[in-house]
Amino acid sequence: MIKIKIYGSLMVLLLMFVSAGPVSAAPRVVVSIPPLYSLVSALMQGAEEPALILEQDTAYSGNMDAFQKSQMIAADMVIWVGPGLETPIARTLEQLPILDSKLITLSNYVPLLTRDDHQGPPESRQLSRDLRFWTDPRLAIMAVRMITPRLVRLDPEHQELYLDNEIALIKKLKILEQDIAAMFVPFNSKPHDMVAGLDRYFAHRFMASTELASNVDGALYKVSTGRPTSCINIKSVKQNMTPAASYYFETMRQTAQAVYSCIKGSQAQTTVAKQEQAEKHNI
Repeated sequence: MIKIKIYGSLMVLLLMFVSAGPVSAAPRVVVSIPPLYSLVSALMQGAEEPALILEQDTAYSGNMDAFQKSQMIAADMVIWVGPGLETPIARTLEQLPILDSKLITLSNYVPLLTRDDHQGPPESRQLSRDLRFWTDPRLAIMAVRMITPRLVRLDPEHQELYLDNEIALIKKLKILEQDIAAMFVPFNSKPHDMVAGLDRYFAHRFMASTELASNVDGALYKVSTGRPTSCINIKSVKQNMTPAASYYFETMRQTAQAVYSCIKGSQAQTTVAKQEQAEKHNI
């Protein structure tokens, strides 16, 4: 009698397990660099946390270690900019071409500015284009719209969640663009020599009248009068932040504030220089 009861209990548990069906897990997504990781984290919020493969967006050289490679092998999707930027990932793909089917190469889908310092053939997109497109929020929106349907196809169970997150994220990106654009309205008609070394996509979106110098070291300069004086190294804005869903927005706002302060300082230098020149003429 006891054996029958035990057998019956086991059958009930087995039927419950079978009727429940397989447990579907959210996809394993690997993202190359912090700005993209931030956007993908916001898209996947409530489903699963993506993995960040390169911990700093300045880590564009060297090779990936065994753990990083294992993350890519285990991933269902790998999101990156392209071989012209994240060379450690590009080298890994050469060693493991089977990973190609998992890739979303965003630089293939968004419009890119041509690099001023490129001397090779223009048809080499990865070499001739500036690949750091994400500092233009409109291009970030394009990337988000490219990633979302891939997530839905990979994980249809969370379709509504991804679509809702996409709507909320795009709304935040549009507000971010409006807020930063409003900061620079007073400078739109100012002379072209205000700043040098500014991110090209940021300048293209928010400071259309500003021409960029050829230096690419990431520093922002006051160049209105005399010898250029460094204001801030834009890359340093991001180094003390932990990558998360808010990372993109925090770095963009900090960069905007740094640029605004630098231009205000440059404007003040110009005003002082003009006053001194006027005083000399009056003597």
